[in-house]
Amino acid sequence: MNWFVPIIFLLTAVIIFYLAIKKPHIQIRKYRIETYAIGALVGPLILFFTGYLASGDISSLTIGQVNPFNILILFLSMVFISIYLDEAGLMEYFARLALKFSGISAKKLFFSLYATVSIMTIFTSNDIIILTLTPFIYYFTKHAKLDPKPFLIAEFFAANTLSILLIIGNPTNIYIASSYGIGFLEYLKAMILPSVIAMLVNISLLYLIFRKSLEKKFRPENSNPSLALKDKTGAIIGSVILGICTILLVISQAINIPMWKISFFSALALVLIIFIRESYSINKKSEGSSLVKVFKRMPWSIVVFVLSFFLMTQALFKSINFGEVYRGVWLATGSSDLTILSIGFSSAIIANIINNIPMSVVFTKFIEFIPQNFQHAGIYAAIIGSNIGAYFTPFGALAGLMWMNILKDKGIKITYGEFIKYGLICGLLTLLGALIGLIIFI
Repeated sequence: MNWFVPIIFLLTAVIIFYLAIKKPHIQIRKYRIETYAIGALVGPLILFFTGYLASGDISSLTIGQVNPFNILILFLSMVFISIYLDEAGLMEYFARLALKFSGISAKKLFFSLYATVSIMTIFTSNDIIILTLTPFIYYFTKHAKLDPKPFLIAEFFAANTLSILLIIGNPTNIYIASSYGIGFLEYLKAMILPSVIAMLVNISLLYLIFRKSLEKKFRPENSNPSLALKDKTGAIIGSVILGICTILLVISQAINIPMWKISFFSALALVLIIFIRESYSINKKSEGSSLVKVFKRMPWSIVVFVLSFFLMTQALFKSINFGEVYRGVWLATGSSDLTILSIGFSSAIIANIINNIPMSVVFTKFIEFIPQNFQHAGIYAAIIGSNIGAYFTPFGALAGLMWMNILKDKGIKITYGEFIKYGLICGLLTLLGALIGLIIFI
């Protein structure tokens, strides 16, 4: 066995985490560059110059069953629509609805916020929800003089629980499922029960942990939710396009159109509509084009991140034969239940060592080595682990690191130790509940 490649793989993960904690981004003139993308380049560059990566490995990115470019197009297209809806004010509109519905009860606010985040995550992306709603939750808890921790923890956990339900909820879902040709509707059928069980377990545990601090009453803000809509027409247009896109994704296999094409042309249609609206608008806003704002907020760094780890995985599997070890250790009994539990928990654990996106790339390859009749069980288990594993530690997902940095900027003290404590208490049982739901379905 050649251990040079796995050492470089882990070294790259350590560098990424270090940069994300110490200096999450750098500013070059008007452009902000995420340092995790810079760190992700370290591994492939070392492997290329030492001969462990060849030009053939790089060209393989565009061919074969696992094409990361198509997967990235699907993810980025859905993110574009989500960000536009946020720019139009729709995200804040729903958050204000939750606040209005709760009246003066912190307990009611807790549950309504969890439900709102869950619903929004299903149709957008957990990363977008966290980046968008975290500052909003901070501000309204500050003005209402409420402890922000229960609401922020609930937001983060809800976004990484209900993201399991649809294939578009998380880039890891898209990557793993698409790699094995799983369609939108097939994925949805398998994940309904695990998602519902995970949600019920998660919200119950969170309430037990924070129930004392949720007994407080607060003075609600006198704000009309509709005032959050900065562009009502844009919000309607974006919602219609998202709805049509989702319907087409559901029937994508029946109409024989790849999901990445549906999402891409949906986003392209929205781009054209935005361009036409802004070109012929009489009252052009001084703050600039919403199209430019959306493109500036797009997570372009994730392209470098995903492609870098995909390349390192190519080198990893050329250097070490994990297949027989993987199959022998976890599938000795020939049980699909064992497959689900072993892959579910191991994927969640490994996600917190190397992050859930590179974990997904690795496990996509691992699953190729298990018996074919167990592969679907392994695929769904790895997806569940990649989502719920995100709240074991802040390192489990990029969203966790971004979330912690937002809290740091706002002066909210949730330490890494506190995060891990809440994550392990809720995460282990939530993960077990979701995997049991999958076992029942399979």
